[in-house]
Amino acid sequence: MKYDRPIHELLKDAAAQLTEPFSAKDIVAWFNAHYPDVATSAVRAHIQAMTGNVQNREENHPYLGARPPVLRRVGHGVYVRWSGSAIADRLSAVVSKTVPSIAQVAAAAASRADPVPLAHSEEWFWEGNVQSRLLSHLVSQGWDVVRVADTRSRESGTDVIARRGGRLLHVEVKGWPSAAYRDPAKAHLKKPTLPATQARVWFNDAVVHGLRLREAHPEDEVALCFPDKDTYRALCRGIAGSLRKCDVDLLVVDVDGRVSEV
Repeated sequence: MKYDRPIHELLKDAAAQLTEPFSAKDIVAWFNAHYPDVATSAVRAHIQAMTGNVQNREENHPYLGARPPVLRRVGHGVYVRWSGSAIADRLSAVVSKTVPSIAQVAAAAASRADPVPLAHSEEWFWEGNVQSRLLSHLVSQGWDVVRVADTRSRESGTDVIARRGGRLLHVEVKGWPSAAYRDPAKAHLKKPTLPATQARVWFNDAVVHGLRLREAHPEDEVALCFPDKDTYRALCRGIAGSLRKCDVDLLVVDVDGRVSEV
């Protein structure tokens, strides 16, 4: 061993000193600056082995996988310091890329400009637009966004993860069903299901995802976010007490981009 401690112990120092969220490249650069004789390949192998919400961690890394995790992955190649239950975090392992809208939202908030413009030819209540307005609100409130799901490609995983003052926030975002098909090839067809009927299905799905997030991240904040529609407000009121007991917040975004609690 070249240095006085093994690499997994040095990795703890790196995680403690780096500003969250940090990337794998940031970790490698930290090792290059402080422990230049540690091979980059070894650093990257340890990052993989010591990340608690990587599936099959123990199987792939029998020696290191048995040790307490050091990192939590919150995006593709993006990490924060580990906290929480290894079993719970695997239920909601986030393996995703951070989409460009984060930079747009941060720039808008920093300049106190209007929120990020709506996507072209999309209704304000489309999930991507609701998510964009929520991001603008979070940044304006001092949250650092560390993960955003790509709604256009229907990317799986938590829709929004943000950090403020050492606290993580996980948000499940839903839109409102359009009355027309978005696919131009189906534009002449009428949807068989009414938007309000479909919205109830989406609401139920959001609640289940929210409870799973609460189970997986007991020490973090969890919220559900919907466009401000009467149907969603009524559904929220119907279970608000139960979700309050579970410490799950309910948020709505109106047509002007304002975010409020139900």
